[in-house]
Amino acid sequence: MTKTLHLYPNCFTILVAMLLICLLLQSDHSYGSETVQPKPYFRGQLFTGFTKARQTIEVSSEVVGKCTMVHADIGNTIPPTGVLAEIESTYVQLDIQANRLEMESVKRQLVTEKKMLHRYTTLLAKNSSTQAKLDEVTLSSDLHEIKIKTLTNQYRRLEENLDRHAIEAPPGWTMIERMVEPGEYIRPGEPIARIGDFSKLIIPLALSFNELQNLQKNLDVDLYFPDLDLQTTAHIHRVSPTFSETTKKIPVDLIVDAKHGDTIIRGGVRAELHLKKPKKDTYTLPLPAVINRYGAYWIVKENGDRMKVLFLGTTENGASAIISSKELKGGDSVLAVIPGEF
Repeated sequence: MTKTLHLYPNCFTILVAMLLICLLLQSDHSYGSETVQPKPYFRGQLFTGFTKARQTIEVSSEVVGKCTMVHADIGNTIPPTGVLAEIESTYVQLDIQANRLEMESVKRQLVTEKKMLHRYTTLLAKNSSTQAKLDEVTLSSDLHEIKIKTLTNQYRRLEENLDRHAIEAPPGWTMIERMVEPGEYIRPGEPIARIGDFSKLIIPLALSFNELQNLQKNLDVDLYFPDLDLQTTAHIHRVSPTFSETTKKIPVDLIVDAKHGDTIIRGGVRAELHLKKPKKDTYTLPLPAVINRYGAYWIVKENGDRMKVLFLGTTENGASAIISSKELKGGDSVLAVIPGEF
């Protein structure tokens, strides 16, 4: 009995030691050794624009005359021939025919002059003719050759004028506005149609300088077309060197392909740009790394220092906390789990 009482205190001591070890292990587990680094918080900005043609031009006539045919209507594409409209060319064709007849006449006269020139050259060599007569025939032959060159240039001008009676436009472009109908009289320089290139589309936006810098960090720009339920990428097409006096924003044009599989984007379709902008002194951390105590929110650095932060809410998925602190830096390490005895 005495021996048993003598051993009992030793067993009690061992039990207490084991309990302390377990508590220490649990305490170490609650502190944890895992750390995380704050990630910058990006605030989403929504910009909306509407698609329009990459380029639009007004087509006008260079000649005067009556319109005989228009080969495209509003919404139609220009035919592969590139001919948009035709102007009556009867008088030009008659002038070309007259030029060809006169050319034939002069060529025949020149043939005769060449024969006479050869004959008088032979007669002069035999002293059967005078030098004056030879000079006269030579001059006549030269004038006929000059006449042929003049008629050739005239023919080229007439052919060029005839070509201009077929008003051309880039094939594949789309008619936006039609200003002439067959039978109407057209004057030089008068617009007959407005057409646009819809193979690629422009989305005009107005951005501040900081927003533009944020956008230029990405080569590909994600765009969403809610009316088509289409997600695609665009590129920065051009940036204005100046700004709008009204909005104080910089005009920026994005460009996107019109065809995406079976879906074709037309002009006037709404496009949304979701631009993420980093918010100053604002970070995200896993929820267990932030604790609410004493009417405030806290985090614990790797060295055990406590830091008071401003809790702004949670991310959309609810997995991370959004906090703000001027003292916290992106490279700091904080405990992933707040100690239990905080």
